[in-house]
Amino acid sequence: MANLAKPPPKRAAWQWAEAHRILPDSSAEPGRYRASRTPWVKDFTEAIANYKYSEVIGVTGAQVGKTDGIGLNTVGWKLMDNPTPTLVFMPTEKSAKSLSRDRMDKMFASVPTLQQAIDPKRDIITEKFINGVRLGFGWGGSATEVASHPAGLVYFDEIDRTKDIPGEGSPWELTLVRGSTYPGFTQVGTSTPTLGKVDDEVYPDTGLIHWAISEHIHSQSWSLWQDGTRHEYMLPCPHCQTHFTPKKKLLWYPDGCTPREVEKQAALRCPHCQVLIEQKHQSKMILAGRMIAPGQYVVDGEVCGAPPDSSTYSGYVNGLCSPWVSWGKRASDLVRALQSGEKGRIQGVINTRFGELVGVSGESPDWQTVRKIRSDYTLGEVPEGVSYLVASVDVQKNRLVYTVTGFRVRKRELEPYLIDYGELFGLTANPEVWELLRTEVLEAEWDGVPLKAMAIDAAYNPSHAPGKTSDKDEKNRNIIYDFCRQYRKAIPMRGSPHPMAMNFTISPIDKNAKGKPLKMGLQLWTVDTDTYKVELYTKIHRALEDNENGHYCTKPGSLHLPENTGDDFLRQLTAEERIVNEHGKIEWIKTFRDNHYLDCMMITLFQADRWRIKRSLERSQTPPLKPKSTTSHKAMPSEVPERSPSPPEVRSQEYFEGQRDDYAGVGEDWEV
Repeated sequence: MANLAKPPPKRAAWQWAEAHRILPDSSAEPGRYRASRTPWVKDFTEAIANYKYSEVIGVTGAQVGKTDGIGLNTVGWKLMDNPTPTLVFMPTEKSAKSLSRDRMDKMFASVPTLQQAIDPKRDIITEKFINGVRLGFGWGGSATEVASHPAGLVYFDEIDRTKDIPGEGSPWELTLVRGSTYPGFTQVGTSTPTLGKVDDEVYPDTGLIHWAISEHIHSQSWSLWQDGTRHEYMLPCPHCQTHFTPKKKLLWYPDGCTPREVEKQAALRCPHCQVLIEQKHQSKMILAGRMIAPGQYVVDGEVCGAPPDSSTYSGYVNGLCSPWVSWGKRASDLVRALQSGEKGRIQGVINTRFGELVGVSGESPDWQTVRKIRSDYTLGEVPEGVSYLVASVDVQKNRLVYTVTGFRVRKRELEPYLIDYGELFGLTANPEVWELLRTEVLEAEWDGVPLKAMAIDAAYNPSHAPGKTSDKDEKNRNIIYDFCRQYRKAIPMRGSPHPMAMNFTISPIDKNAKGKPLKMGLQLWTVDTDTYKVELYTKIHRALEDNENGHYCTKPGSLHLPENTGDDFLRQLTAEERIVNEHGKIEWIKTFRDNHYLDCMMITLFQADRWRIKRSLERSQTPPLKPKSTTSHKAMPSEVPERSPSPPEVRSQEYFEGQRDDYAGVGEDWEV
């Protein structure tokens, strides 16, 4: 009982590790743990122990001790000094199990007090009980850990490589919300960054050079870092004594050298005095380095001044600070990658070896620039000549996000007009929000114009929310499909994560007992999102190429937006960038936390293609042929009028639902 009442020791995780941890032979430096080899670990772990900070973010290069020095030390310290339910989150299931089975088990084995505290009856790869509290392991894309188990400490490794949970979003944000009610909750995340564009800035009061805040960030970890204190581990120049953050661009090596020669001759240039710093100074500079935030400075080795006021401690450590890798080795790795010409390899070296962002040049326009294409009509208004209103719906766990768009054809180019957009809040596993969708969107009118069709993104099935029901039939239910069956004006679709040979394909949902498609059954449309997102951005760029008075687009084929379109819509509309990843494949990456309206507008263009709206509008605008002349003279061949084409047969939607082999009526027009 006396031990239970005893307060936990007042120490940080690095002090606990120096007192208890013995590193295995597989470590870079086996034996007793020494924090002095990676001194920035002290700053991170002291911030974790400081109740002022509820979030601690580390953006680093490789081989700087982020997983071992920050992650494992923090978990072991917490479970021993102040036992608290803990969650470790990794990018993949494989990496989570590997961390548990290999590095975590070895750490426990090196600390007898912890090893003895493990409950052997409840010790599996993804879950352990130590000192009576749970240590769980989760991974990206899985909602189980987030939804089922509260935690007082959450550690994320490689935030940028952790997939979102379908329909719910970023695991980082979800665990942050769930854990915020736990007393003393702390969330810790480390990662090598990925994509983005950021510049340097000189802080006016100190003269030190810091990473500037940028809006062109694709990396979640870097975005989180920007929202925090923005500490950087800076090294003192041995010549001018001024601290600076070592970066890739400060590496110097002779031109035309082989990678081997670069490794021997590389040096680091001080950005203040411009003097080259030789490799022999690296170790002393690392030991004398300090974590410095904007506004802080160093006097006699002590950091002076207060950091920015924030509940998030964020620190940056470049890979050039690694005590185990020389500057020459980093430089030779970079030269080899550049010589290969492979974008993926170059990005990998810059992201992991240095811990720096890689700039991308994709399709996305700047959201602030897109303000210029807002036209002279308002939300809810249908401009003259615009018709064929369609709605697109993106399904989230707690809301339905929708857009309503109309179309017109000008100079043989299809022009979409945003008519309305919004969110309908409510748990989408329940029918109430779907009733709102029916009354507020599906059966509504805009300027007296009703909706022609609706498409709903069915990639996320809210009926499968964890813990919703144990009934087998209920688990097989899909509330989106049920809605589309009841209101045949709506169709379910889902985007393909990979480019497709065709713009869209269809597959049967409803089948008979023999597994054959029902003739009148529901069908799922799979859409090539790459095609329609590129088309959408093309229409935005086309509007920006030619605008009148700086805001009203005039070029045929442009996207039109109401004059009171909000900034949040514009941010979401441009929230993804098109890149070629390290495997040479096309990938769309998020540049803003939400991209729901982008998805909706992409679905809108799919509907324009699926319903053949351009063709229908062109036919409706074609003037009727002149009647034949009543004169009795015989017409010459040049006077014979063209034969009027037979009007298309108007068939019901039910007819086309059954024509799967005819690809839903290719070559025909039909009414919704």
